[in-house]
Amino acid sequence: MPEKKLTKSERRAERLRKGRQWVTAYKGSNIVRDYSERFKVDALCAMDDLGKIGAPDPEKLAVMKQAEIQRREKRKQDREKRRLQEFYDSFPASDNRFYCIIGYTSGGAPYGVTWEEMGFAPWETPDEFK
Repeated sequence: MPEKKLTKSERRAERLRKGRQWVTAYKGSNIVRDYSERFKVDALCAMDDLGKIGAPDPEKLAVMKQAEIQRREKRKQDREKRRLQEFYDSFPASDNRFYCIIGYTSGGAPYGVTWEEMGFAPWETPDEFK
């Protein structure tokens, strides 16, 4: 008969128990990275666990947590910016006035379907990117 899976809180308690033993024998230089690799958790979870264990200095841990949160926020913003740019790049025949530029007059002025005619404002982000 298969063994019953541990609940989330039971897994965490077990990880903290093993983590206390691991920290006493730790000889490396980056305890957060090594803890997260060893126990397969992300950096914030590793910092929370190490804080409960009492391994690093609490002030240093708070600074490290803040830096990790800022790093994640910047990554999220960069990812959103890249996805939005890819969306706009998928419309090469458009600009901030026209959704689709069909052609140009003899004087060089573009004509086509405007963003408003398509139901968007030129600065509006489509729903799938919000």
